[in-house]
Amino acid sequence: MRNRTEEINVRVYKTEKNAISAARSKIRNKQRGCTDPAERAVLKRSCAACTAELSRLRKQKQTAYNMIEDNPKLKTLLACEVDAWVENDPYLSPREKRALRNQRPPQEEKTIIR
Repeated sequence: MRNRTEEINVRVYKTEKNAISAARSKIRNKQRGCTDPAERAVLKRSCAACTAELSRLRKQKQTAYNMIEDNPKLKTLLACEVDAWVENDPYLSPREKRALRNQRPPQEEKTIIR
């Protein structure tokens, strides 16, 4: 069972990753139809930059997971921050807030699932 903190982090990571992956796919599609060698070289460099950015995101994600797993105090602080976010989010209805509160496991059972 995932906790709320992980769900938020995963959602942010996936959003960024999907945007960069989509841009890289568009560049690769342009590259396939390109006949000009100079233009192809520019597209290839753009594609390499997108790949480097994706690698950076993956490393950051892994580092963040390791930090959270290794530091119980950080884990509890993040859980408190997420609780405050749920309570103060103007876009969540009272019913949604209640559902989020009820689905949360007790504090000692919260772990990050990779």
